[in-house]
Amino acid sequence: MRSAGGCGTGGLGTRGAKALPSLSQAKDVQLVVKRVLLRVGRCGWPLELDEGSEFMLYFYAFACVLLAGIVRGFSGFAFASLAIMSLSFFLPLSAVVPTIFLLEVVAGIHLLPAIWRTVEWRSIGLIVGSSIAFTPLGVYALSSFPAEPMKVVLAVFSLIAAALLFFGYQLRRMPTRVEAAATGSFAGLLNGAFGIGGWPIIIFFLGSPVALAVGRASIIASFLAMDISGLLFLYIFDLYTFDSLTLFATTLPALIVGVYLGSKLVGKMSEPRARKIILVILMCMSLLMFAQNIPYFF
Repeated sequence: MRSAGGCGTGGLGTRGAKALPSLSQAKDVQLVVKRVLLRVGRCGWPLELDEGSEFMLYFYAFACVLLAGIVRGFSGFAFASLAIMSLSFFLPLSAVVPTIFLLEVVAGIHLLPAIWRTVEWRSIGLIVGSSIAFTPLGVYALSSFPAEPMKVVLAVFSLIAAALLFFGYQLRRMPTRVEAAATGSFAGLLNGAFGIGGWPIIIFFLGSPVALAVGRASIIASFLAMDISGLLFLYIFDLYTFDSLTLFATTLPALIVGVYLGSKLVGKMSEPRARKIILVILMCMSLLMFAQNIPYFF
């Protein structure tokens, strides 16, 4: 663990750092939150935080995953993007991505026995195989590159992907084998680096006749296979730490409760309209993350 007064090279940088409020000044929640966010913003994670600051940090993470879980329970859409974007405002991706991978696998693994016999592996094998093959490159980038450039790339790609879906773009024709392999490769790269490998598949695969042919079970299985392979490569690159596992244990109840609450909303509001709202939120978060991290280059 880093000491509370110093910052390691894997953090979010020290440019323009402000003096931290002392604990004696933290007489209300606002000052405690400010103390946490300033310190994490300067130094990244892990940190040796006092009890009040650490509580607020985990409370923030719990709330982010709870809200993302509600969205997942309602629409089955955008959980990873919402959770990773919101958590990454104040935590490094190297801590966030392993946690979300674990949450995604826990949320999806129970579906596997029910769908296994209906999965058409031949139809999705190329896209899944190419995705798994390129996942290590993404994990290498996650473990090697500074936090700020990675977050800028995450913000730019998330903005583009959300905008394409907002305006209704999807590939409507049968993809060629080269296009399927390229989509899977790009998905694997993004999955390893940012934990959001589903976007290319949604844009370039789910709207095509292939998706209609293979069915929902095969799509779920492909995402789950990508996530499980991601877990393996994250472990190989030593990205599972005590802190990321603690974050997982803290946010798992939030995911369970959020999915349950979201499932109760099914049929009570327009899903297409809700998806549009979610995409607008993601675009706004992308712009904020870009603005937060682009000063690194200047």
